[in-house]
Amino acid sequence: MASVVDSQGQAILMTGAKDECLLKQDQIHAYGPDPLMEISVGSMSAVVEPAA
Repeated sequence: MASVVDSQGQAILMTGAKDECLLKQDQIHAYGPDPLMEISVGSMSAVVEPAA
C-alpha cells in the first residue's frame, strides 16, 4: 500500500460499512511513525469518503 501511495499519491484501503471504515481510519491515525523508516515523522493520513 505504501508504494502505491508513493507512486500515485493515494490508495483505497477498504470499502465497507461506514463504522468499520471509521474504525480503520482511527487505527491508521493511531499507529504513529513507522519505526522501520528513519524519516517517518508521523502516521499516514486516512480519509473516509462515500464509494463512487
